[in-house]
Amino acid sequence: MQPKNLQQIPIQLRDEFNKLAKTTSRADIDTAIGLMRNFIKANPEVTPARERLRELEKRKTAMMSSFEIMMAKVTTAFSVMSARGKIGKDPVAAMAACEDVLAKCLNHPSALMTLADAAIEADAPFIAVEAMVTAREYNSASEAVLRKLCFVLQKNGQAREGYRVFQEIASRHPGNIKIQTELRAAAALASLEKGKWDSEDVVQENISESKEAAAQLLLEGTIHDEKQARMLIEKFEADLKVKDSADVRKRLADAYMVAGDFAAARKNYKSVAEIIGAMDPTIDKAIEKAYVAEINQGIEELTKNPAAYDQPEAQKQNLIAERDKYMLERAAARVAAYPNDSLLHYDLAIQYFDRGDIQAALPEFQQAVKSPKIRTNALIYLGRCFAVRKQYDIAGEQFATALKEMVRMDGQKMDTLYFLGNMYEEAGNMDKAVEAYKEIYQSQADFKDVAARIERYYAAQK
Repeated sequence: MQPKNLQQIPIQLRDEFNKLAKTTSRADIDTAIGLMRNFIKANPEVTPARERLRELEKRKTAMMSSFEIMMAKVTTAFSVMSARGKIGKDPVAAMAACEDVLAKCLNHPSALMTLADAAIEADAPFIAVEAMVTAREYNSASEAVLRKLCFVLQKNGQAREGYRVFQEIASRHPGNIKIQTELRAAAALASLEKGKWDSEDVVQENISESKEAAAQLLLEGTIHDEKQARMLIEKFEADLKVKDSADVRKRLADAYMVAGDFAAARKNYKSVAEIIGAMDPTIDKAIEKAYVAEINQGIEELTKNPAAYDQPEAQKQNLIAERDKYMLERAAARVAAYPNDSLLHYDLAIQYFDRGDIQAALPEFQQAVKSPKIRTNALIYLGRCFAVRKQYDIAGEQFATALKEMVRMDGQKMDTLYFLGNMYEEAGNMDKAVEAYKEIYQSQADFKDVAARIERYYAAQK
């Protein structure tokens, strides 16, 4: 999604906005906000409309008392949670839901941060920047707000501005080594973007030192930007010329993964495996991940540009079959090499389950239950396996055990209750099914098709 000014939108839409601008200038504040909000929800990329809406919302918020602002945040908390739950499935809908909340009170940090996250997911970082700049106006003391503002500025190609924001964070923690390291990494990213610094703005950073800082952050899993990855690739390739080692090659492969060069990543992961000389499950999984990503690239290309290839559908199906066969073979090989590793049994079980091979999946999940780390997940899958086999009593016991180990109503618990409800429906026990669905409904009414299932139940009762 790209930002558009009035000259870049169709003339009909431009006329609609101009009429709306005149109408809102005469309407009361709530009506004006409602009209402009509806326009924005349908056309989120139109920046003049976004600017006008924010101007109206700022005026309304300025007229609210501190008590009214507090109550607005309290009464919209569930709406923000619901919007956050939509980000992965429909980020544009999540953005629209956030606009509904902000129309009531613009001084709403959680709604603005959720809007920023949804905008990043929708590939609209300019909206994320707008949201976090607004959040900073109301919450300049919040380090969480400043960090997210820095992040979205970097995503929007404004790494220099992001660096300045992070300088503010660093100034609050002059003795914190980790934060100073992050500051140097922010400087390195900004230097990549600008090529060089203007002397009046900042002092020239030692770029080699910044590369070291960025490398450390990548190892910690906090850098996932292609530009930074390319910088690290250059550094690690140079390091290998001085001394070849498994550690440097692993870092290099990780950087290639972030950069999207999966063939190069797989080559370096294989070199690591050769240096080690024995199967390392972590490296083997990394090789698999790189190869699967490489195949998925091919599948995506065939899907997007079928006219450029002979028999694209057949080629795509061959790639899918090759990918699935490879993943199953690698999972089985890791279990054979480390038969006492419950996590590896779980990975293999998932492969069997996804292929509908319940007979093979069951004993693997039963091995996986022994690991405290994945015990709950394995129990849920065991319940699903027994449900597929129509062994409903055993399935119910697995789900019940898993539910006892869940202390809060999060996504995993709602999924488990949903599977339990489905199982009761299949078993013909609709009353029990609705009990499970109601637990979900009371926490998140729009979870999957729970509302529709409950409505059908009540309609049948009538």
